[in-house]
Amino acid sequence: QRVRSVVIATRQTYPRCGAGRTGFTDGPCDTATFGNPTGLATHIPTNMLYIGDDRYNSAVRKMSMSAGTLVTVAGTGSTDATSIDDVGVKASFNRPYRIAFGADDKLYICDVVHGKVRVMDTTNNNDVQTIYAPGPGAQPNGIAFGSAGEVYISSADHMLKAFGVAMPNP
Repeated sequence: QRVRSVVIATRQTYPRCGAGRTGFTDGPCDTATFGNPTGLATHIPTNMLYIGDDRYNSAVRKMSMSAGTLVTVAGTGSTDATSIDDVGVKASFNRPYRIAFGADDKLYICDVVHGKVRVMDTTNNNDVQTIYAPGPGAQPNGIAFGSAGEVYISSADHMLKAFGVAMPNP
């Protein structure tokens, strides 16, 4: 229930955020709590680390790496049966498993149980919108971006999907 940093040269790890127990508490990193932090995405321009707090809290959290604080930026803190596109903490997720920033500077979120890929505009009140919803059984669990603007999605249905640009058939 912690986010750690690793010094590559020495291979030492250091706790960066999380009190080490399950919970849903924002605040200073030494007392803040997570449900199950899984996805990590660094936003270099703002020195923020975005965290997919997966299984128990179903939220996206933001850690200020300079101030050492954690705040919830999207999601309700509970595993919601419905998928709601809305602003910040009014949006709902069910296991925001993997997250990544795209070239458009937006945060892409694999909402596993809802079977959707969502995008959050971190510059516009953390507005969350669904951009890809392939249907039942397609549990998106990985996300990456290509140089031509394409978005690659891996899924629990053993399919690799790509969208955003015309893709040639292999």
